[in-house]
Amino acid sequence: MQDNRALKRVSRWSTWFTIALLLSLPIGIYAAVHTPIGSASVHEWLPNSQSERLKYDRFVSEFGQDQYLIVSWEGCSVEDPRLSRFKNELELASKQNGLIENATTTQDALHNLTHPPIEFTLEESIARLQGFWIGDQGTAATIVKFTSQGIQKQGDSIEAVELAADRTEGLGRQSLRMAGTLYEAHAVDVAAENSLRTLVLPSTIAATIVAWICLGKLRYALIVFLLAGLGQLSSVALVYFTGGQFSAVLIVLPTLIFMLSLAGAVHLVTYYQELDGQQSLYPGTQALFIGFVPCFLSTVTTVIGDGSLIFSQLSPIKEFGLYCGIGLTIATVILFLAFPFLIEKLAPLRPKDMTSRTREVGLESPSWWERQIQSRIPSVHSLVTFLLRWSTPISVIGLLLLIVTSYGMLLLETTTKFDTMFSKNSRTIQDMAWLESHFGPLASVEVLVRFDKTNSMTPVDRALCVSSIEESLREKPEVGGVLSGTTFLPKLPHSNSMRSVARRAVLNKRLEEAKPTLIEQSMLSETDSGETWRLTAKVSSLQKEDYGFMIDRIQEGVDEGLVDFRNPSIDVVLTGLSPVLHHTQKMLLWDLGSSFASAFLMITPIMMMVARGIVRGLLIMIPNVVPITLVFGAMGWMGWRLDIAGILTASIALGIAVDDTLHFVTRYMSRLKSGDTPALAVEDVLRTSGKAILFTTLINCFAMLPFVWSEFLPTSLFAFMMISILSLAVLGDLFLLPALLLCPLGQRIVRNRS
Repeated sequence: MQDNRALKRVSRWSTWFTIALLLSLPIGIYAAVHTPIGSASVHEWLPNSQSERLKYDRFVSEFGQDQYLIVSWEGCSVEDPRLSRFKNELELASKQNGLIENATTTQDALHNLTHPPIEFTLEESIARLQGFWIGDQGTAATIVKFTSQGIQKQGDSIEAVELAADRTEGLGRQSLRMAGTLYEAHAVDVAAENSLRTLVLPSTIAATIVAWICLGKLRYALIVFLLAGLGQLSSVALVYFTGGQFSAVLIVLPTLIFMLSLAGAVHLVTYYQELDGQQSLYPGTQALFIGFVPCFLSTVTTVIGDGSLIFSQLSPIKEFGLYCGIGLTIATVILFLAFPFLIEKLAPLRPKDMTSRTREVGLESPSWWERQIQSRIPSVHSLVTFLLRWSTPISVIGLLLLIVTSYGMLLLETTTKFDTMFSKNSRTIQDMAWLESHFGPLASVEVLVRFDKTNSMTPVDRALCVSSIEESLREKPEVGGVLSGTTFLPKLPHSNSMRSVARRAVLNKRLEEAKPTLIEQSMLSETDSGETWRLTAKVSSLQKEDYGFMIDRIQEGVDEGLVDFRNPSIDVVLTGLSPVLHHTQKMLLWDLGSSFASAFLMITPIMMMVARGIVRGLLIMIPNVVPITLVFGAMGWMGWRLDIAGILTASIALGIAVDDTLHFVTRYMSRLKSGDTPALAVEDVLRTSGKAILFTTLINCFAMLPFVWSEFLPTSLFAFMMISILSLAVLGDLFLLPALLLCPLGQRIVRNRS
């Protein structure tokens, strides 16, 4: 009686909750349509307390933003009349929209050097600007700097530049070759938006079709789709109403929530199908009661796996973990409260006598998929017999794989380089390659030479110090070009002759007079703490070596240039987006280990509780860890580099893999408690929960499959890794886990209390 009252109460809650949920659908749809898409700059990934972030922020406060756009085209040279016309259109756009701060061409840079007060020859001017303002083949370009508003509105800024090209006679946006930090961020946002607009729907359709095939009836598939879709929509609404935006990392959140909600719904539907033919006033609620514990624990472990990412020091990963944990919690509440009402209304079970009669007279025939499953049920006994015979070798192989592949994970390297995010055939990478070959290297390392207020060096000596570093850097083959305040100064005297002494006196005065101009050009900064000179070294964005190698080489050049200027009042700092990227790469690898370890340490106690023993809990965690070490270990052995999306995979995959294990172990322990032997318990689980485990894996893999073809490679790699890990995880649940439980050591552990 008490059970009936509880079933009735939950059924009533389900009715009112589902009605309210369906009425709120327009709000969710509005959020899905209006959620913005955008990515933070790389330096904003780092916490404010990080040294690299502090150095970069100080650099920006002293010299302004270093995010710019390099624009050129085929045949662009110093004599090209389109260069000045294009600049004029950009200046006009700057006055109209406030996005563009200024535009400077190669012609402008050469004019500054060849005209008073400097008056270098054209050849000497070109030599000084080589690799920065002009290419080896004489290719010229326009460098566009943006206002703070322009940096925030990347898409509008790029559109303004392209419109200026359209208005330039003989040019047009199709002719442009563009690169730069702002353009890279815009390309990432466009790719993320395309993935969201074009791949989420195919993912949803693929998952629903596979669910239909697996569950055997369209109405079951529609129910599963509806529950998963409501959970997915709630995650989008969560991002919108909390003021967030879909970044290139967060773009997989809706599909991930859809997968997890759908997996839970499939398990509940299978529990519901087991009630077919039984007398029950509230079969949907009863199925919920049967599957509540494993489904609830599955959500808890997955939230822990996702939530472990909030311990990351990188904001996109932290944000993903937070949204994923909260979104999955909301989606699970929707699943639990909406399932009884929807399943009973859309797929009511037949009464026991009616079910028996229809089957007797052949009015209801099983689906093709059901016939395939039923025809293979006897093979479950054969599988258990095989596992009993070979349980020890299978267990040993599993443990050896765990050890070997764990070592492979130590060989993993990470990358945050932009050229690894798109295929070589993409327009973005082709433009970068063209500009690097025709114009010069694109990535920048900022070298800041600080003279504190106690420094007694004359202006000429300070300029000589900066010039020495510049010359040393130019000799490094990895450095394609260097620009500093001394680039725009006359030749400096190096000797101590009488003539040089007199010239020094004149130059000291001229340098003092030139300081306002250098400050205006963002080459020099003066503060209460002293004076800072800026050198910008250009390195390739497409080289195989990571930025750490480049930074080390630049540091060598700085040290060599300072040999004759050792002074405790001189401090040299390397900063810019390239050093920030290098620091981010190192943090990514740390985050992979720390988030996975956190997830493992938090999930394992739950498995111990379900398995009712410490050693048993550790035993059943092995099949969940092996798939992850296999995939990541293989990447380490093969030298593949892990990007920011790949970092998410380990913790998320562990949480998802544990879901099916929980259903397996919960039923297994129940059968042992009722008196079954380990072999009979495993056979029962494979006959019942094994089907749902296989179905959820198939559905989840097909849900991720469309993302493998994403033009944004981190999303593609994330999908590929998730499919690989989930496919290996189902083998772990259906082969390795039973083998571990049936081997002599496993049976001894199961029999004994830990």
